[in-house]
Amino acid sequence: MDFTLTSNDLYVLAPVITLCVGIAVVMLLDLFVPAPPARRRFVEIATFVFLAVALYLSLYQFGQEKAGPSDPKFLMGPLLGDVWNFRMHTVIGAVLIEGITLITLLISTSFLSKEDEFYHGEYYTLLLTFALGAIVMVSSKNLVLAILGLEIFSIALYVLVAARRRRTQAVEAGLKYFLLGAFASAFFLYGIALIYAGDGSITIPIIGQVGHEGVAGPEGLAAVGGAFLFGALFFKASVAPFHMWTPDVYEGAPTPITALMSTGTKTAAFLLLTLCVKFIPLAILPLIPVLTILTIVVGNVGALQQTNLKRLLAYSGIAHAGYLMIGFSSLVLGAGQGTAYFSVRAMLFYLASYAVTNLAAFAVIGFLERKDSSTITLDGIRGLWKRNPMAAAVLALSALSLAGIPPTAGFWAKFQIFSTAIQTGLPVLAIIGILASIVGVYYYLKIVVYAFFLPAEDESPIEAQGIGARIAIALMALAILAVGLQPDLLLSPLTRIIL
Repeated sequence: MDFTLTSNDLYVLAPVITLCVGIAVVMLLDLFVPAPPARRRFVEIATFVFLAVALYLSLYQFGQEKAGPSDPKFLMGPLLGDVWNFRMHTVIGAVLIEGITLITLLISTSFLSKEDEFYHGEYYTLLLTFALGAIVMVSSKNLVLAILGLEIFSIALYVLVAARRRRTQAVEAGLKYFLLGAFASAFFLYGIALIYAGDGSITIPIIGQVGHEGVAGPEGLAAVGGAFLFGALFFKASVAPFHMWTPDVYEGAPTPITALMSTGTKTAAFLLLTLCVKFIPLAILPLIPVLTILTIVVGNVGALQQTNLKRLLAYSGIAHAGYLMIGFSSLVLGAGQGTAYFSVRAMLFYLASYAVTNLAAFAVIGFLERKDSSTITLDGIRGLWKRNPMAAAVLALSALSLAGIPPTAGFWAKFQIFSTAIQTGLPVLAIIGILASIVGVYYYLKIVVYAFFLPAEDESPIEAQGIGARIAIALMALAILAVGLQPDLLLSPLTRIIL
């Protein structure tokens, strides 16, 4: 076999190579820069630079008019071409993951200034490692490469969740996530083995070929392997009944890492789900709508009774996984390549809108959070409008976007998902999603009521700490409103997707 990398291969891998170099540089800076304040500053800047360069390179790839395997300029060599999926939707996935990690970094700078429990070099190295693993996972054309990417970013998250080593809740959350995640990874790996034993191939096929009526799914051992595979990915995506870890882990993790998990992990998991649809057994296709409805109901009902903001957003994330599952149901139950195109586009629009909205919410929570955690409850944000108007306004805007109220990005995200379900012959799922969204308005509006209309016990101002959090909050609020007022800003780039 020819193991030579061509210049086109290096172009395709440029963002991944940048992240690999960034991991090495950050570790070396942490090792050789002696003074702790200077070391932390150098590490922060280096992490930011490498993430920004990787994001720029991915955006440049996306900006090429005919970027993709059909363009002779970007034909990959035999080694990379067999394992790497260089198509517009995977490049968009890389952009989302790098952008999410970059915003998490901005949130982290101010959050870490209030914490004395973190080893900063380790923290920033693991952030880069997460981005690297997630991009490898969503760009895989081979299930072995997909499990490698999954494990790379999962191990980074296991450590980051338990980074506050002196807090029992953080260690418990890390252990719980590690044990359940290890089981999920084992199911994924066992599923790969069964698929290979049954079909003799672990190559991920093209999405455009899915959904055609009469196309046979995997059979025998391969069908069992496909069931294991999807069970593992449903765990990562917080799809019920594989969601049980989500509220406890979100609450125990550092707030920036909760933001990263709620957006980055969900993005990577759902993108890989869309790539692997040909491995889904026909026998479990009828269960997909059932899991979709169950996830929506569990998420919304669970959120109704929460007073802790991180747990409330955890159950909200489960509900939003259910809405994304409506798009996934349209993908696997629809007919024709056009259906696949509209379903994938709707899911990508939803993932991007959800990412900016949830990152804004968690940026505000991290900004407000104090060591006793009293400020991350509903009672803790009473009268927030008087204590910090900017934080209250952005938190309310995020809640309205998560509820799907116009003119926000969340409204158009739900519109895309529900309209796709109707177009593909799944109106029942769309109706259930709309009704559940109406229920969700109740607990999202509670955030607005507490922040704006209830008096605070302590009305002393909350001062902004760190430029990073303020930049992140402002960027995400602007993105929510910009997409809400002009959805074509996000829809137009997505029309270039070719499955």
